[in-house]
Amino acid sequence: MHISLNRTKYFLAVATSAITSSLIAIAPSQAASLSFSEGKVDFTNFSQKARPIGAFTQTDTAISLNTGSYARGIAEASAEFFVDEELNVFSQGSSDTEVISGNNSATKKVTSEPLVIDGQFASNVSTTLGIGNGEEDYNIFTKSFAEVFGDFVVEAGEDFSFDFRANLDLTTAIDNVNKEKATASGSILWQLLDTDTGSILDSFNLNAYLNATSDDDSLTFNNNNSNFMLFSEEPSLNSSFGGNQETAFASIQGAYKRNFQNKTNLRLVELKNNTASVSVPEPTTILGLFLSCGVLMILNFKSHKKVID
Repeated sequence: MHISLNRTKYFLAVATSAITSSLIAIAPSQAASLSFSEGKVDFTNFSQKARPIGAFTQTDTAISLNTGSYARGIAEASAEFFVDEELNVFSQGSSDTEVISGNNSATKKVTSEPLVIDGQFASNVSTTLGIGNGEEDYNIFTKSFAEVFGDFVVEAGEDFSFDFRANLDLTTAIDNVNKEKATASGSILWQLLDTDTGSILDSFNLNAYLNATSDDDSLTFNNNNSNFMLFSEEPSLNSSFGGNQETAFASIQGAYKRNFQNKTNLRLVELKNNTASVSVPEPTTILGLFLSCGVLMILNFKSHKKVID
């Protein structure tokens, strides 16, 4: 199989240095199976100032393999809510696991660096990547999660509004459909809650799923009412299902606006999940992967959470 150079260059552009180094280490013509999933969300132009705010990230990688194989799994996530110089939170997590059979080597890396953005802004990114090469058994599973939230007080008769941008990008690629397996999933969900009653006032949901060896691929977008206004007539949803290489891409930009007749305490919560997995051949179960004998296993799990009241 030959994964296109243009697609590889895209990976290099959107991913962090860890993902970049992994793709340089394995030339596209050498990668037997690949799975990639990334989600991004930005919120800007809030009508009210948020407080408290919070950010949370979690990354997880698991790899098992037999002799004669190479496997790498990367999961990265970052989340930020910035109000001003004195009120901002940033959370970042990274799990990077590499196993080269024969060399019996593994590397892990966790990074956390603060970012500052001028003006009230909320953003998070979640990325997962799995690359496998070899004829022998290997299994790679990566998962990343990112969350931001902010609380707002809206006075009687006021509007609550903000702009948003949401992107999902998934790819799977395999060489042998009878032996290799690759799946990718991504979901973006945000909800506006009335914190006094606990009720969900509005929600937004964007989901994608790819399975290189079945026909249950999907790309869906849902929002529940007219308080959303898209900046284009239709959301940008593009997919290519079937064949040895599948893709799903969504880009949605718009604005949210709602008027409140009474004073209301609101919480905006945005959650993002991404997974990527590749295997040769199909494992019996994930539990079996963790309990198998005679297989080299590397696990890496990290979470970071920050909240400011």
